[in-house]
Amino acid sequence: MISNTNRTNIAKNFCQAIKTIPDNYKYYIKFDSDIELLTEDTIKQASEVFDLKNKRTSKVAGVTPRIEGVFAFERYPNDIEYYNGHAVRCRTSVGFGCCMMFTNEVFKMFKSEAELILSADNDIKWGIDTKLYNTILSFGNFVVIEDLSVYHIDNSFGQRKDFEYFTQRKRWDKIDYEDVWCLKASKILYPRFFTKDEYNKIMKISEDFNSFIRNCYIYDKDKSRVDIEIEEKEKLKPKVEEVKKPIFLKRMYKVSSPLNFRTVPQITPGCFKYYLEVPEWAKNNPRVVVELENVEYTEELKDTVEFIEK
Repeated sequence: MISNTNRTNIAKNFCQAIKTIPDNYKYYIKFDSDIELLTEDTIKQASEVFDLKNKRTSKVAGVTPRIEGVFAFERYPNDIEYYNGHAVRCRTSVGFGCCMMFTNEVFKMFKSEAELILSADNDIKWGIDTKLYNTILSFGNFVVIEDLSVYHIDNSFGQRKDFEYFTQRKRWDKIDYEDVWCLKASKILYPRFFTKDEYNKIMKISEDFNSFIRNCYIYDKDKSRVDIEIEEKEKLKPKVEEVKKPIFLKRMYKVSSPLNFRTVPQITPGCFKYYLEVPEWAKNNPRVVVELENVEYTEELKDTVEFIEK
């Protein structure tokens, strides 16, 4: 344990601590003091994502579990990919800076920056998370692992925001068996990587999870076979002919209230209404226009006197 007896600020204290850490480890992790791990083997599991490479990510330089307890409830994200049994998002922000895991090269670069901060004549107090985040981005992507969680207590007394936190906690507003299939498959197929769109395509010809895995292997060897099966399956689907409902035309009275006329209480200026019979208030009324028109008249509305209003 290292204790700094000199009174200093957060930024310089952090940089001072960085100087004492050896630079021969493969990965490093930065925790805020108010972080609670919610997932078993968080660090080990997080390290399983560093070799991810896909269209969005050429290189992973840093990862973070999902930070809970601080951010507002989030809708089901549409940028999820599945890799090695994890749900990964390749887009994040410095807001996740309270728990960052990064590579050796990132650490060495940041250690040099920490030396400069300490040697320079400045009064820097904050912004270390941003500097570390930007250092990570200079080497590659910083990704969020959605299936791992830590809790950011984020207040001086160390209490959660409410006692019902664990029963109320849910990561997304919806998750279904397709997502579970993709998570499991990504672990079984590792180190192969399929995009979510590819998984969705394979799912179209899969009746259950076992056939889904078999089709994944087939797709990996010959992508065209899956495309052919999808095409054949589409041909076998019975064509559903659109049933056209009969259209009934009925002569009805259109009562309008032009904008350049004086208004009447029964109808909004600039609007019109249809009636089966001319209402008493519209008869011989110089403030409205009454016209006869052929109107589409559905079965559901045939007994309604006033059925269209604009």
